[in-house]
Amino acid sequence: IDYMSRGIHQFGYTPMEFYQGKLKFRDMIHPDDLQGVLDAWADASEKKKETDSMEYRIVTESRKVCTVSNYVRFTYDDYGTTVGMDLVMSEVTSEKEEQKEIRYLRDALEQSHSVAIDLRFAGETFEMQYISDNAVQFGIDVEDVRISRKRLEDYIYSEDRQRMKEVIQKIREGDDADVNQQCRVLGEDGIIRWVIFYLHVKHIETDLYDLELLIHDVSQEKQRVERLLRNQKELE
Repeated sequence: IDYMSRGIHQFGYTPMEFYQGKLKFRDMIHPDDLQGVLDAWADASEKKKETDSMEYRIVTESRKVCTVSNYVRFTYDDYGTTVGMDLVMSEVTSEKEEQKEIRYLRDALEQSHSVAIDLRFAGETFEMQYISDNAVQFGIDVEDVRISRKRLEDYIYSEDRQRMKEVIQKIREGDDADVNQQCRVLGEDGIIRWVIFYLHVKHIETDLYDLELLIHDVSQEKQRVERLLRNQKELE
């Protein structure tokens, strides 16, 4: 090692340990990732790549495992032999954990009866940012909605559509950022479902905001209430 920046202190090591040969760079790499990293570097060098990047785990001096993103620049001599490697290593543990948490939450959402949708409005126009795959349980063609071949409002039952537009317009103009409303959804399968919309508006700047929706199927609950009301009426 010709040079090691003082940033290595964040992992509990010192540059001097590497200069004096007490540690080699490979000693930091997690044993389960070491061979993969060496193979990747050897492959990049053999193909005479100028740069390469990868993620792998390292073990800190306190034996904590961290994930790092590594950017590598290879140096070659006039004969094409690799004579050096410059590495820039950045810790991405928190980002990886956040991605893992997001994947977990999305997986949990996909298995639930709730659908998540995120719309970005710019003035009167909007763009679909995200719709969870399990929207198909409401008879929604997810791919058509994603590519704007169909609009979300097309699935709102015609008798409820105007009311929902007014609700959205009201929260766009007002101070109340969170609203929940019940309405009916007519799916591609021809089934009418009662759903509850939880709406949250997140203002970004003037005329630019995100509308976040969580839609939950309450058809069975609605049917149960209607049965109770019918039974009560018959009893009276």
